[in-house]
Amino acid sequence: MAKNKAKLQQELKWEEQEIQPIEDVLTKVQQSSQTNLAPLQSLEGRYFRLWSTDHVKYCTVETAPTRYIEFYDPEFQIFNTCREGQVSGHIYAVSTDMCDIDPFTPPKNAGLKSVQIDGNDGQHSFDAQFLDNHHLILKIPKDLVSYRQEINPPSDAPDIFTYYGICAAYEESRILANHRREDQTERRRSASPQ
Repeated sequence: MAKNKAKLQQELKWEEQEIQPIEDVLTKVQQSSQTNLAPLQSLEGRYFRLWSTDHVKYCTVETAPTRYIEFYDPEFQIFNTCREGQVSGHIYAVSTDMCDIDPFTPPKNAGLKSVQIDGNDGQHSFDAQFLDNHHLILKIPKDLVSYRQEINPPSDAPDIFTYYGICAAYEESRILANHRREDQTERRRSASPQ
């Protein structure tokens, strides 16, 4: 079932607006002269919302109205298969988990270096870049994107889908800070004599 062109354009515009701040971080990291960026905070218990124009174009919204990658907190896992320093999790991007992330050791530092991560008990792999403590980019092969879908993406879909992620807690704190600034500005305007 083909998407209505106007609706698709609207969805793509929205997706691009969400991706832009992450691309800005990518550009900043690319332009940085630092070879060793800040240490990467623990991923345990962290949740990143995912945005992808590839996904919008080639997967129906109904298959995944919300997309995210979640790294498990071992404290809350009944069966933790991770060794010290490792983390596991899952990617939700279709009507169920797209990928159960096998235990892996995250990079020590944030930056442009890609890390290959295995999933679904070694059946699949994808690449991740942890740009900083709040932003990441995933490069996921088309066969993994369609692994648990009822319908395969069209033949013209790219071989690799790009997903841009932002830490949900970070995003929410920025939204709250912006609201506080707007409220303060409004109060100052109201308090100033006319």
